[in-house]
Amino acid sequence: HQLYALTPRRFPSEGYRDGETFYATRLELTRRLFVGALPSRLDTAQFGITAAQTWRAELDRLRDLPAADVVTDLGLTHHTSSDTVAELLFRYELQLFYANRKNDAERAHEQMRRAGTRPPSQFEADILTGDTPLADISAVIRRVQTESLAADPDPAQRLAAVAGTSLVSHGVDLARLNVMHVAGMPSTNAYYVQATARAGRSDVGVVFAAFSRSFARDRAVFHFFEPHHAYFNQLVEAVSLNRFAVNAPKKTATGMLCAVILNEVARDPAKNPAVDNVIANLMYTDRFQAWLSAQPATAEADLIDAVLDAYGLRAAVLDPVVASYFETTVQRRLTDEMSMLRAGSQRTIQKCFLNKPPSSFRDIDEAVEFGAYGYFSGKDFRTLTSRRDTDAGYGGEVAVAVEEEEID
Repeated sequence: HQLYALTPRRFPSEGYRDGETFYATRLELTRRLFVGALPSRLDTAQFGITAAQTWRAELDRLRDLPAADVVTDLGLTHHTSSDTVAELLFRYELQLFYANRKNDAERAHEQMRRAGTRPPSQFEADILTGDTPLADISAVIRRVQTESLAADPDPAQRLAAVAGTSLVSHGVDLARLNVMHVAGMPSTNAYYVQATARAGRSDVGVVFAAFSRSFARDRAVFHFFEPHHAYFNQLVEAVSLNRFAVNAPKKTATGMLCAVILNEVARDPAKNPAVDNVIANLMYTDRFQAWLSAQPATAEADLIDAVLDAYGLRAAVLDPVVASYFETTVQRRLTDEMSMLRAGSQRTIQKCFLNKPPSSFRDIDEAVEFGAYGYFSGKDFRTLTSRRDTDAGYGGEVAVAVEEEEID
């Protein structure tokens, strides 16, 4: 609705039975088991650590039993041989800690790392946060994917605990990850669904969710635990999307204008006819200015009107009052930008605007300049970036850095 300015249609639509369409059928299979807790003497992170250590102790107890006893204790039907039972226990060895705060993730990692160094149950632990280098993230994921009973028979050498923040809820799809601990309810139901979906990709997942007594929302989820999880797909919040954001024209209007000029006007033989079999490239400022001066007086208004159509402001599904306010804002901004374009002296039209069109999503934020501190580092930086310092004295901040290096 807001994104495409069209009447939305659901595809595939609901079938004649609940959970069925002509494209998919919902199978009655258990994918995840959720265990909720509202601890009173422990915080959510410490509860997850305690639950993980208890899970590990039980796993070690089952490993020490004969396969027949494990089958009896767990009521297994498909896993009866010693090899299949050992493989089953291995698939539930790795535990993931999901924390809303970095401090909780670090605490879980540190305590599990220490627990893994003490016999009789020894294992390794790792952490994934926004500060973790990409190479380390890839190494942890690769390790989880490649470890196996055959290649790594010693449990002390295997990775059995990974703590992380919201980083692990995106792109971490590991078949071996079947046990998860959630420390506190995430900020939205969508984050909760996204995070808990990490567990149970190949086997039945087990999710321990600890809720904080300090937050009313956490207490509400715990007290209505079963209905909340039965309907949490329906409880996912709608994505906040506003077509008429107040500051949007500042970032998008000039880009829309350039798109209209380069992709519509410049390619239309009726609007930009060839001269001596040469079509003018309106990307260059002088050629666009020459083209604009040869057009009727309404050409500028026509360009602005084309941008308004591209914004979809005349769509019937949009609020006409809000759309009119937004249209006025866009018109005012484009009028100022067109005056800059007419008088511009830059080589291309994109560089003539007051608010230049973003060339990538990184342009949304203010640019941050990078440099080097110290004489030798500065010299290497200038060499690598093809910059040469013509000041033989290296004054200013560099001189201070040189003095500090000489003192050191």
